[in-house]
Amino acid sequence: MKKTFRMLTSLFMAIMIAAAMAVPAFAAKTDEERLTKLAEDLKKSVVYIDVDATYTAKNKRTQIYQGWSGTGFAVGEVGKPVQYIATAAHVADGAYYSGVYKATVSKDSNGKQSTSLTKLENNTAYPQEGTDNDGNTYYVDYFECDCSLTAYYSKATDDKVKLTLANSITNRDVSLCKIASDPTDKLAAIPLRKAEKVSSSERGLIAIGYPGIARDNDAERKMDQAAAMVTFGSMMNKQQIDEKISGNKTYEALAADINVAPGNSGGPLFDSHGAAIGVCSFGNSAGNVPQEVNYFTPTDNIMTMMRSLNAPYTDADDATVNYALIIILSCIAVALVVALVMLLAVHNKKNQSTVNTSVNGDETKALPINQNAAAFGNDIGVTKPEPGVKKMYLIGKKGYFEGKKYSIEDRVVIGRDNSRCNVVFPADQPGVSTVHCEILVNNGMLFIKDCNSTYGTYLSDGKKITPNMPVMIRSGAQFWVGSKDVVFEVKY
Repeated sequence: MKKTFRMLTSLFMAIMIAAAMAVPAFAAKTDEERLTKLAEDLKKSVVYIDVDATYTAKNKRTQIYQGWSGTGFAVGEVGKPVQYIATAAHVADGAYYSGVYKATVSKDSNGKQSTSLTKLENNTAYPQEGTDNDGNTYYVDYFECDCSLTAYYSKATDDKVKLTLANSITNRDVSLCKIASDPTDKLAAIPLRKAEKVSSSERGLIAIGYPGIARDNDAERKMDQAAAMVTFGSMMNKQQIDEKISGNKTYEALAADINVAPGNSGGPLFDSHGAAIGVCSFGNSAGNVPQEVNYFTPTDNIMTMMRSLNAPYTDADDATVNYALIIILSCIAVALVVALVMLLAVHNKKNQSTVNTSVNGDETKALPINQNAAAFGNDIGVTKPEPGVKKMYLIGKKGYFEGKKYSIEDRVVIGRDNSRCNVVFPADQPGVSTVHCEILVNNGMLFIKDCNSTYGTYLSDGKKITPNMPVMIRSGAQFWVGSKDVVFEVKY
C-alpha cells in the first residue's frame, strides 16, 4: 500500500510539472485561436457610422455640405437591448468642427463650381472676402457645423438606424450617440474597463473598425459587422495628451502598437478578455497606410457620460474573473482524475495477478508512448528537437544577411533599431520596421512573432503571421521579412 501511495504521489507531481511546462508550449496556439474567435464575437458590437455635415456661414448664411465616416460601438448593460453607441467626437460632434473657415470657390475644366473649406485660427478676423493668387474667390466667416449621423448594420442591404448626439466631451475626442428609435437587439453591449486597471505592458489587445483601406476592397464595401477589420497589438504606455480644440489641458491617453487607419476613428480598443478600454482617436499615419503607434481615449469618459444620462452600463471590473486561478484548478482537477485512473489500474492489475502474463513463454512488454505526438498532436506540424541537439540557428537565405548564421540561445530580435535588435538591418532598409519580428525559444521549441511590423512577416507558404501572436515553427522553416527579397531559415 505504501509503495502504491508513493507511486501515486510521484505520478501526481509529475503530472503537475508536465502541465506547468505544457502551458507555455500551447499558449501561443491556444491564445491566438481564442483571440481570433473573441474578435469575431466582438464584431457584433461594432457599427459603421456615416456622417453628412452641413456648414452654415454666420454672416453670408450660405451652406456647404461635406461627408465622412467612422466607427462606433455599443455600450450599455451586457445582455440587454442597446440604446447608446460610443464613437470619437471628431466623427460625430459638429462642435468639434465649428469655427472660422476660409471658403474658396473654384471651377474645374468643365466649369463646374465647387467650394472647399480650410479651418483657420478662431481669432482670425471675419467676415472678409477677396480673390486668391489663382483667381479663385474666397470668403472668411464663422461656420456652425451640424452632423447628421447614420449607423449601418449593413450598408449593402441599407439596414440602418439614425443617431442623435446625446453627450460629448469634445476636448477629449469622445462622443455618445443615442439610437433615435427603440433600443435594438442587433448589437451586443460590451463591458467598459477603467484606464487605471490597464497595465502599460498589456498584450493581446484588439482593435475593430472600418478603415479607409477596407473600402478599396469590393468585398468590404457592404460595411456590415462581418466586414469590420480586426488588428491585434499591445499597450506601449499611457501618455499625457493635449486636449483637442482648446489644448489648454491634458488628459491621459492609451498609446498602443496596433495598426489602425482613417475610418477606424471612434472604434473600440478591447483588452484580451473583450472589455472596451479605449476609443480610437488619432495616431501616426500616412494617408491610409497604418503606422505602429496610435492613441486611444480611455473609456472612463464614456462611463462619465453614461452616468450623466442615468444610463446603465456594465463595468468590467465589477465582474472580474480570475483566469489564472481557473487554469490552476483545472490542472489540479485533471491531475486528480489521472491519478484516480492509475489507482484503478493498479487495483485491477493486483486482481489479475493470477492471470498468465506470458505469451509463448516470453514476457509481455508495454509499447513506449509516442511522447512527441502526445504532447503536440499531429495537427500542429511541429517536431520537438531531437534529444541532445542543443544548438539552434537563424540563417540568412536571401537579402542583406544572406549566408550569415546566428546562434539562437533565448531570443533573436530582427529590425533596424540597434538598441533593441541583435540582427540589425541598415536604417534605410526598405520593408523592415524598427523592431520587425523575433525568434523565441520555449521548452526546446522555436516560435516566431511579428512585432506589429508595417509590412508584415510571412511564412514560406505566404501565410502572414498575426502581429504579437507567436507561431511555432520547426527546423528547416523559412520566413520572409517585409518582402520576399529578405528570407531567413531556422535550423537545429
